[in-house]
Amino acid sequence: MGTTHLRKEGFATVTKGKAAAAGVKGGPSTRSEVRTLKIALWCSLLTMCLAGAVAGTALAGPVRVANGQFVDADGRPIVLRGLNVSNSSKVKPYLPWQGPEHFARMRQWGCNCVRFLILWAGVEPEPGRYNDAYLDAVRQRLDWAAEAGLYVILDMHQDVFGEKYGFDGAPAWACLDNGIQFTRDDQSLWGANYFDPAVMTAFDNFWADAPAPDGIGVQEHFIRAWCHVAQTLGDHPAVIGYDLLNEPFYGNVLREPNTVAAFVRISPLLPFGSNPMELFMPTRSEKMQAFMADPKKLYRAVDCADGVFRNFEERKLMPFYERLTAALAQITPSAIFFLEPHILASAGANSFLTRPRAGGRDIMVAYAPHYYDPGSTPMVPYDGNPARAAVAFRRMAAVAARLNAPVFLGEFGDAESPRETSYQYVRDQALLLRQLGFSFCYWEYAPDLESRPCLPALLEAFSG
Repeated sequence: MGTTHLRKEGFATVTKGKAAAAGVKGGPSTRSEVRTLKIALWCSLLTMCLAGAVAGTALAGPVRVANGQFVDADGRPIVLRGLNVSNSSKVKPYLPWQGPEHFARMRQWGCNCVRFLILWAGVEPEPGRYNDAYLDAVRQRLDWAAEAGLYVILDMHQDVFGEKYGFDGAPAWACLDNGIQFTRDDQSLWGANYFDPAVMTAFDNFWADAPAPDGIGVQEHFIRAWCHVAQTLGDHPAVIGYDLLNEPFYGNVLREPNTVAAFVRISPLLPFGSNPMELFMPTRSEKMQAFMADPKKLYRAVDCADGVFRNFEERKLMPFYERLTAALAQITPSAIFFLEPHILASAGANSFLTRPRAGGRDIMVAYAPHYYDPGSTPMVPYDGNPARAAVAFRRMAAVAARLNAPVFLGEFGDAESPRETSYQYVRDQALLLRQLGFSFCYWEYAPDLESRPCLPALLEAFSG
């Protein structure tokens, strides 16, 4: 890929044991080889058990939302469990690397759904011109999902707004940054690029529906593109709903009056002499890491920005959801609309979303936040303390109750923890998900997933 996403790309490689590489006969000779063998044997046993349990792979009818729960065709509550498919979709030809055998394997592992990435740049490469060849290729993969017995949530994905900035989502023509030069930050965690002035301006223009090169509002273009997707793919039997926009970002948050007040309140709560930008760095000082590890201290500081989060969701995100759900509900009224909160809810911040009116239609909604533990990074090991996740998940449950909707955790995964702690990282969060009855999709089905130390914990989560 042309970009390196520290959180979302499985950038670590797996090295085979020296004995195997050299063709030496006999058992494993190192601790890592023993561990790898144990993982492989455990996963093989569990996979065989799950395969027997899912011998019939036909879709069991439509999925609906009733009384704040996902229910099957007979009205019985169900929990959606699956994988994101996949990071490779972020660049041309905007398709996942998996073939039909991989969709079948997901079902054998115990999955019953996938969160399937689609890209605005793939749908509408030029203003008003839709790439139906791309959507035909997506439909083929939806067929593979249906044949495997997997439901599909179509996810209109973005990271750092769009392709003009070396990331994914919007086509270059829709990146309206008023000519501001983008300067990529490769020293911080990849998400720090959201705060580049060009990217913030592109989001501002999106929320304001500023005119695209053809004079039509850029947000209107996005809505029309989604409608074309719904008209083309919404009738597919595997598709149960739409994840409307991945990880919505504020725009120029630095111009938000509440931001200054938030910084004033947060500053004395941080460790003395610390640099707030450490929050966006792959490594941290010991005192900042100790602060981030303590859920009481962490969320006391995060909650100082509630005014920023509320203003964004009430003034920008909810009006956008109102427009988009109203348009899509006219095309596929039986779809479930998966509503994502502002991006920092992925770290456990509060959300203030309300239920869209959708032009007066009675629609089905699910609350679809993400979660990546702010106490660890790809270079900071997980400390074994699930208390941060517990706080975040309780907050998600409260928002879902307010929306009368189920929780669908659209992303969580071991990308925020080094490999040596990834098993416990996933296991601890999966246990909380099971206790709360959350539906979820793990990020992501990477080519190396079957060799990752976290796989046994993930398969256990899929088993219910």
